[in-house]
Amino acid sequence: MLPFADHSPLPNTRSCISRPSLCLPSTSCIFAMMYVLSCILLSLSGASAINYYEAQELGPCPHVLPSEDVTLEQLKGKWHLSVVVLDATKDDIEENSVCVNGEVFLHNATHMKHVWDMYTPHRQELPVGTIELSMDVLRPGVWTVQTPLGSQMSGFLFGYDLDLAMAAFCGWQNGQQVHLFTAAVTREGVLTAALRLKMSSILLDNGYEPSTTKLVVWNKC
Repeated sequence: MLPFADHSPLPNTRSCISRPSLCLPSTSCIFAMMYVLSCILLSLSGASAINYYEAQELGPCPHVLPSEDVTLEQLKGKWHLSVVVLDATKDDIEENSVCVNGEVFLHNATHMKHVWDMYTPHRQELPVGTIELSMDVLRPGVWTVQTPLGSQMSGFLFGYDLDLAMAAFCGWQNGQQVHLFTAAVTREGVLTAALRLKMSSILLDNGYEPSTTKLVVWNKC
């Protein structure tokens, strides 16, 4: 079973979406894209997020088996971000004292939109950051994801149950397709022992190794 570490929350609820674009000559646009996504999806401090993606030698995109039998109808509705899997790093990346809730909206049979809100647990009515991701279905379980900065990444749905969905997201670094992050979302905000066991089993079955990954966990949102 993968080690789900308990991290001490860091008090940081500023909106990352207000930060300027980082697509400068000295910084790859993939890092700018991942900076914005990290701020909302990973709920990390801005410095930790951008330092991670600039310094980390990202691993190859996981060879997961896409869930071809899952329809978009099954994915629509509200979800909670519960776990993010990163390539192992020496940096001290901790989860924040915020929660990330999202909703999947369907436009048609091949297009969906994800809207994710970041908020503090006691002020759910006032999101401190929002990000929208537009996704086109290339084939069942395989998506092209448009980010707010105009970049693209690939998404692979490989773990699905009625109360759980897992997807790997990959981009390009130095001409190679690399693993950016893997996200696990749940219908309920509390990450139970049964869900942890189910997630661990799915990750292990798809080649994820505890020694080469770092997990960021949201236990109660």
